[in-house]
Amino acid sequence: MPAESLNIDTVIREDSVVIHLRGAADTLGLNTLKAALDHVRRNGIRRVVVECSGLKYANSSALGHLAAFRRQMYVQGGRVVLAGVRGPVEQSLRLLRMDKVFRVYPDLDAALENINRDTVIR
Repeated sequence: MPAESLNIDTVIREDSVVIHLRGAADTLGLNTLKAALDHVRRNGIRRVVVECSGLKYANSSALGHLAAFRRQMYVQGGRVVLAGVRGPVEQSLRLLRMDKVFRVYPDLDAALENINRDTVIR
């Protein structure tokens, strides 16, 4: 059975941008992920929620790209949080200890409600 491809939708919501990830963030989807993150960063956006409820798998390279994006945004005065992380993606996040790097919210509404109030994890 072929791997499910990575699908990305970017939506402006309130004063934030929501990046919806669906499918598998694996080696085949890295260029797509990197292009979407670079587009958001270059456009001066300061608050980003990466919504992962539709993400079935994320390898360490994809999570590394998200961590690098988070760091770049922090340097530019922005914030990046995750929402809806579940199953294998949540396990990978914990295994790589990236749950200590990102603020992770149970769902999109909680992330949007708290992104402006959160202190930044350095």
